Amino acid sequence: MSASAVTLRTAVLPRASVVTDTLLVAGGAMFIALVAQVAFYLPFTPVPVTGLTFGVLVTGAAMGLVRGLLATVLYVLLGVAGIPVYADASYGIDVLIGVTGGYLVGSVLAAALTGYLAEKAWDRKVVSAV
Repeated sequence: MSASAVTLRTAVLPRASVVTDTLLVAGGAMFIALVAQVAFYLPFTPVPVTGLTFGVLVTGAAMGLVRGLLATVLYVLLGVAGIPVYADASYGIDVLIGVTGGYLVGSVLAAALTGYLAEKAWDRKVVSAV
């Protein structure tokens, strides 16, 4: 087994086609959109605490670098395109350039890093996963 063959996606679907990968990326974006709707506000910040981080990290770890990155980019682009996928069913370019924009951009990087580390089996032991 190679170092890049250790993600959940490769364990469940060892031979995925382009169609399968496309469906996985779309499903990952939908998963992120769903858990991002779990949100609550703290009194000292205008930025909500959401399930976005959880969704991004799970998607990256389960699908690996490329698919996790693409799923997160798709999630961000869906919101920019006008589909209410961001926290509190918000959407649009103003969300991306507003106070939460940095979190959305950071989520793309987090998915990529988590996916990369999962492909290198860093998520298999508590010491390296933390």
